[in-house]
This record gives sequence, C-alpha cells and structure tokens, in this order.
Amino acid sequence: MSHRSSMLVAEETVNSLKRLFHVVNKQSKNVAADSGLSGSQLWALKVLSEEPDSAMTVSDLARRMHVNASTVVRILDVLEIKGYVQRIRSLNDRRIVQVSLTEQGVSLVDRSPEIAHGMLVNGLCMLSENKLNSIASGLSQLLTILEARSGPGAGMSEGKRGTPKKSIR
Repeated sequence: MSHRSSMLVAEETVNSLKRLFHVVNKQSKNVAADSGLSGSQLWALKVLSEEPDSAMTVSDLARRMHVNASTVVRILDVLEIKGYVQRIRSLNDRRIVQVSLTEQGVSLVDRSPEIAHGMLVNGLCMLSENKLNSIASGLSQLLTILEARSGPGAGMSEGKRGTPKKSIR
C-alpha cells in the first residue's frame, strides 16, 4: 500500500472513530433524558445488575467499568442519594465497601433503555469470529499507539489540520 493510500485509510478510520464517539455521546444524552441519569450512572447500575450475588466492592465495580475507584465513588454518591444503590461497609475490614442495587435500582434497570455499551456488545457478538478478532486487534493497536503518545515525555501535540508536530517544552 502506498503512503498516500495509507494516509487515506488512516483518515477514514479517524473519521469513523469520530462518528462512533458522536453516536455514543448522542445515545448517552438520550439515555440521560429518558432516565434522569448520566450514561455513566446508568452503566454502573447495569454492571451491578449483572452481578449474580447482587453485590460487589467499589473496586470491582471500578475495574468492570474501566474507571478509577474515585470516579465510581462520585457516581455512587449520586445513585445512593437517589435511592438506587446501597453501600454496606464490611464489619471485618472497614476499608471494604459492598455496593448493591436497591429495589428501586432494580426497577430502574429493568425499565431503562439499553446503553451504548450493551448495544456495542450485542452488535459485536453478531459478527464472525474473524471479523471480531480483527476489530479487537486493530483497537488494541490503536490504544497502544495513543497510550504511548499520551504518556509522560510523549512530546507530541496537535498542529495544523490535526497533524502531529513536535511540541517545544
């Protein structure tokens, strides 16, 4: 593939990612309007509802949502005030907090619209194994590229028309 062809495919890929982010953002706003919760808050409720024992620790919830624990704590603060979750501190180790849905939380999950995460999982499951592996591999490579460039000392910033340029530090 020529350099020009590679650049065109790269641009198409970036534009597809932008469209994907736009669709997910729009869907998240629709969910917020329908449920009165942010997409992240509803996602936390959905993750909690998938737990067979109906309770999990804050750190387990953070791990499943791929966010840090402090973000989950802020989400849970709102959900607890609204009566959708309850937190129970361990009697043996006060640092451990179990989170579970209340009846009101279960009811909300049952009647809430599907969030983007669920829509993506369901859609991806409909693909062939080869196609799904190809997408997973490509996204993994993209994340590796972005993580390498966004880490300390990456030395790149966005220049004109979104092209990378060396930053002066």
